[in-house]
Order: sequence, then C-alpha cells, then structure tokens
Amino acid sequence: MHRASAIRLTFEYPDGHLSSCAVGCLGSVIYRVIWGAVGGFMTTDRFRSISKRFSYALIGVISLMLAIFAVSAAFISQNRAEDYLRSKLDGNLKIAEVALRIPIWNVDYYSAQGVIDALLLDDDVVYASVVIDDVPVATKLRFDTSIGDFESLQEDSNFMTGAIAIAFEREEIGVLQVAISRQSIQKETLFNGIGILVLTLLIIGAIAATSVLISRRYVARPMQQLQASASAIAQGRLDTEIAMDRNDEIGLLARDFDSMRKSVKGLFSELTETNRNLENRVEERTAELTATSERLQLALSMDGVGIWHARFDTGDVWWSKEYTALMGRDPDGLDVHDTNWEEYLHPDNRSEVYKQFASILAGKEEVARMRKHFLRPDGSDFWVDSLMRIERNDAGEVIRMTGLDVDISEQLAREQELETVSERLSLAMQIDQVGIYDNDFKTDTLWWSPEYTAMLGHDPHTFLPSPYKSWEDRLHPSMSKRAKKEMDRFISGSEQTLRMRQHLLRPDNEEIWLDAVMRIQRDEEGAATRLTGLAVDVTEQLRREQRLSEANRQVMESLHYAGRIQSAMLPAEEAIRDATGDSFLIWEPRDIVGGDFYWHHPIQGGCAIIVGDCTGHGVPGAFMTLISCGLLDRELRSGVDAPSQLLQRLHGALQDLLGQDQAEGETDDGLEAGICFVRSADRKVIFSGARFSLFRAAGGVLSEIRGDKAGLGYRRYPASTNFTDVVFDLQQSDRFYMTTDGLIDQIGGAKRRSFGKRRFLNVINETLDSPMNQQAAALNETFKTFQGSEKRRDDVTVFGFAPGDA
Repeated sequence: MHRASAIRLTFEYPDGHLSSCAVGCLGSVIYRVIWGAVGGFMTTDRFRSISKRFSYALIGVISLMLAIFAVSAAFISQNRAEDYLRSKLDGNLKIAEVALRIPIWNVDYYSAQGVIDALLLDDDVVYASVVIDDVPVATKLRFDTSIGDFESLQEDSNFMTGAIAIAFEREEIGVLQVAISRQSIQKETLFNGIGILVLTLLIIGAIAATSVLISRRYVARPMQQLQASASAIAQGRLDTEIAMDRNDEIGLLARDFDSMRKSVKGLFSELTETNRNLENRVEERTAELTATSERLQLALSMDGVGIWHARFDTGDVWWSKEYTALMGRDPDGLDVHDTNWEEYLHPDNRSEVYKQFASILAGKEEVARMRKHFLRPDGSDFWVDSLMRIERNDAGEVIRMTGLDVDISEQLAREQELETVSERLSLAMQIDQVGIYDNDFKTDTLWWSPEYTAMLGHDPHTFLPSPYKSWEDRLHPSMSKRAKKEMDRFISGSEQTLRMRQHLLRPDNEEIWLDAVMRIQRDEEGAATRLTGLAVDVTEQLRREQRLSEANRQVMESLHYAGRIQSAMLPAEEAIRDATGDSFLIWEPRDIVGGDFYWHHPIQGGCAIIVGDCTGHGVPGAFMTLISCGLLDRELRSGVDAPSQLLQRLHGALQDLLGQDQAEGETDDGLEAGICFVRSADRKVIFSGARFSLFRAAGGVLSEIRGDKAGLGYRRYPASTNFTDVVFDLQQSDRFYMTTDGLIDQIGGAKRRSFGKRRFLNVINETLDSPMNQQAAALNETFKTFQGSEKRRDDVTVFGFAPGDA
C-alpha cells in the first residue's frame, strides 16, 4: 500500500524583536541627552579649565558609545533569548512530529497523552493539546490559571505558541498545539541587562580616571598658569604677565588672551546657569541609580542564587544570607566571616574542585567559571554553577575573589530524566518480532510494517497486502471461521480495543502464533473508519511452554508413581494401630515423595516403632528412605536386643553402603531417627535416639526424652559410635509422640517465626485426654493455620501412640 502523509508546522509569536529603526531612534535620544548634559556641564564656570573640558568631552563621547552598546547588547540579548525560545518550541514540535510519525493515522488518547507528557517534561512548556476533528483528545496545562484554552494563550504576550497540523492524504485530521512560557527569558533578559549596565559603568569609570590623569599632566598644569593670569586679568589687572614661551595652542591662546577678556565676563554668567541645570540632571541621575541599585538587590535575593567574597590577604570569607541558606545553614545564627566553604564540598567532587581552583590561582584570568558539588549538613547534595571575579596585585597574585553561585540541581535532574526517557524510547523501538498494521476502511487500503510482513513469511520489499483478504489468507484453518467471526463482531460493534491470539500459516506452511492488540476508530455514527493493530510473535514462547508442560507432566507422573511405591513400602497404619493400641500418624512429604519415614516391626515380646528423617527431601530423600528401610528390615530380621544396638548397626551399614566410612569422599548423607521397643509382655518401653527425641505424657505431665547427639551414616561420626538406651515402666495412661523437625521448623504466623517445640507441646497438652485421632486433627488444624500461605519447608511426620490401650 502507498501511504502519503503531510505535516504542516505553524508558529504564532507576539512581536519580540525591535526593528533597526527603533534602535536608531533610541540611540538618537541617548545621544542628545548625554551630549547635551556634557555640553552644558562643560560650559559652567566651575569647569573653565580646558583640561577638564577635554576630559569630560572624552568621557561624554565614550559614555555615548558605551550607552549605545549597552542598549544594543540588551536588545540583542532579548532577541537571542526570544530566538532560543523559538528554537526550543520548534524542537519540541519536531520531536512531537517524530513521536507521532508511526501512529499518525491513528492518533488516540494513549499516543497523544504520551506525546503531551513527554513535551511537559520541559519546564518552559506550559500547555499542550492534541485536537482531532475539533475535539481535544488529550490536553494538559502545567499550572492553574484562568487562561485555559489555546486561543487565550495566543493573545497573551507572556506565552509563545505553535501548532502542528496532522494531515493524511492531504486531508487534515488533527492538530497538536503547544504553548511555552516567556518567563525564563524575561528573567534572563533582566539579569543580562543588569550585568551590561554594571559592566558599562565600570568601563566608564576606568576611562574617566585615565583621561583625568593624562589631561592633568599635559593640559591642566599649563592651563593652571594661564588660568591664574586669566583670573588677574578678569579682576582688572591687565598688566599681569602671561607665560608665552610655548609654541603650542596654549601659547597662541596666551597671545590672544587679551582680546578674549571681555568675552570671559559674558561666558561666566552662562556657565553659572548651565551648572545649575547640570546639578538638576545629577539629582535625577542619582534617583535613577538608586532605583537601579534596588532592582539589583532584589535580583540577588532570588532563591538559589548566592554571593560570596574571599580576601586572600586576610583569609576572611563572607557569604550573603542567600548563599548561607543555600548551604543549608541558618543565615541569622552563623558567623559567615569565619566559615570555610571547603567543608561543604562533596567528597566525590572535592579533588576536582581543588585542582581547578589551583589552576585559577596560578593563571592570569580575571573571570572564571566552575561547577561545584556541595553536601549540606542534613546530608542533601546540590550542584551550583559559579562565576568568579578575580583581583590580582602587580605580581599576579590573587588578593580578592568575588563569586556568584546559582543552584542548578533541578536543571541537572531534568536533563538526566530526559536522557533516561530517550534511552528507554530508543530501546523500545528496537524490539524484534513486533509488527504493526493499519487498515483504512474509507480508502480500502491496508498497510503492513516490514516487520509484520516478514513475520507472515513475505518479502517486505516486494509484497503488497490487499485489504482484509491478505490477513484472511494467512489464518490457520483451525481458527479461520472463529477469527473472522470475532473480527466482524468487533468491526460492527462499539468496542474500541480488541485482544486476540491468532494462529497463522505462512506460505511455507510453517505455523506461527501472534498476540495482537487492535484499536479501532469510528465516525460520529459509530461506523468503523480505521483499524490499527500491534502484533507480537509468541510462537517460540508457546512452543517452549508446550515442551515444558510435557516435561513437567512426565516428571509429575514419575513422582506420583514413586509416591505410590514409597507409600506401599511403608507399613500400613492399620497394622501399626493393631500393634500399638490407640495411635495416629501424620505423614506429609513436601514433594509427593520425601525423606521422612516410619517403620514398624514385631520383636520378641512386643514391637519396634521407628520414625526417621533422612538427608534432604523429594527424590533424594525418598531414595534414602528406601535404603534405610531396607537396612532396618534386614537388621531387625537378624535379631537385635535393644534400640541402641539397632541404631549402631544401621549407622555402620549406611557408612559402608554409601562409602562414607572414610575421612574423605564425595557424599555425606545420613538420617536422624528415634526407635522405641514397646514390650507389652513385661510392660517396658526402651527408647534410643540419634539426634531425635521422644515425648512422653505420664500422669498428665509432658516430658522430653532426648536422644544422643550423633546422627546415623554421616562421615563425621566414627563407625564405633555408641547410642544410649532409656528404659522406663509402661503405665496405663502413657502417651508417646515422635516428630521430625519439619513440623518444628516450619515458618508461619504474623511474625514469620518457626512453629516451635513449645507450640507443639501446647497442642498435645490441651488434647491429652482426647483419643489419638482427635489429637491428630487438632495438631493438623493448628499447624496448617499457622503455616498459612507460607511455603512448606520440609517433610512432616508425627507419630503418636498409647501402648497402654493395646
């Protein structure tokens, strides 16, 4: 499909430039004022000296030139600031043009709002709006004001406005409106004007001092002699001698002086009047300078601007109150004259500042700039741009330094934020396997991006999609009817967005799956006019999920089968209950199969009850249970006299079987176990534990019988390790409990702590008089409530029995 679009940029600026005619008129006014003032000033009786006339004439001419320069510089600064703001507006509009290039045929709220949010990252932008068919799609105004629309901003000279006309096929479909505040350039112009004024006054002062010194030597002294003679002649002493030995203009003046005597009398009265006028002008000028000084003081009191002064001959440092506050100190409670600014430098920037400062001190510059990083006492940091004025002695050594520091922290933060947004935008536009398509129902045209064309198996350089049919041709037969029906419903309905997973068939018969998001535009009657979609290729993701699902299914089937084998291997609960009387068993592997096991085997005069916890859980733990149960069965069939003897044999057999009877090796697996020999014939219970405890309830009192601290099978315990038997008489009311650490160590509760031995014993103690099955139910409910949503940490096995009831 051939797609054509046009973007028209329009700008509307209030008149921000001064014409050359206006500058010329202003210069003429300044010339007449300064020249008239100087001329009148020099014709007074006070300044009859030619040297003074010469000096003030020179000062007047130079002041005129500098005044014209200052005015011109001020207007140039204003125009440059205006041009900069225009350039910024132009740049923002061009950025908006790029941002809208892809969605230009489908300008919606999300794309428009994204462009507006990006534009308002610039603090000078105060208003942005996207208008489609005279309806604002998205509008954002930075501040609360009564001026709320674009036309009002265009008429206000405090703002600069611009607009982008968005057109497609030469038909305008919308406009982007942007307004920028002139506040920043107004401040900049004021600051530049004050700087130019101060610099002009300094230059005039320097030139005035120089001209006075020169005229005094070459003109004033000779003229003083002539003036003395002139005074005598003016008093009537016409016989006064006049030095006429000079061959210059003063000598000629002396020769002709007598003829000028009468003219001097008339000139005196004129000079008196001129001097009176000049004094009035000086008073007016003084008032102007006072007002200017007040404005300068107001400018220097702005937030984020501080002044400091350092004297190198005395070591004194002075800070303005604004600078003191900028540093995070109390301006009223700090003796700034004795404060060292270096202590506020940020450690990361201190060495660089020292290096730059040393270079400035060793150089010859009178003005220097520097960027500094400071750290306030409260730990907050900030950046300043510093402008320094340097005074040196005849040897070039620095004697005084005055600086103006401006806080630029917010500016740097905004620059960094803009850079981050730009990087993210650039990265997002480089994602592979993402395609875009656009269908214009009015013109019956279809456009595919090159990425979308390639995803569907076509050559992006040669393939031209035809409306609607091209997409239908790629639908897989399995979903062709359903997809077409869904699309027809979406186009004819009222929804704006549709998400669909599409199953497509490329020309080479390769199947692919795409996740598509479509956005539709409708006219006033609700009829679809344009559909734009974004498609992501999820083929590889689905295939990986299918392979993972199949592998997981096979693993789970194997685990469930292994679980049935492990359950079948362990003794049946009915057999244990018949041998021990009233009993309960809680056996819950964490991962279908586990490392906890229980065992029952008849012995002479009774039965052996065993609970064990092997290394690990899941499949490795289950293998250890098979090994342990097999060894237990073998040793019990061979005959043992006590639980300790069974533990000692099991320990040696495990070390020998696993090759852990040496000091070094690759494995170090084992188990913890508790064994009870319940001899009903002589009413005895014998217990022995390998890092395992037996809990006994006798006479309503719960007690813990601890086993030995050695485990079974581990490499660190020698094969000759012995275990201890605990023998006690069996009472009718005795209750016995054995549990693995999966119950005790489980995390849960509001504070995420372990279940603990105390909580276990409390549940048993509260249900001690209840049947064993009710004790199991209470313990199980308490444990699961405590665990809540926490993940199970280990296998859980609890075995309780009451042999007195057997």
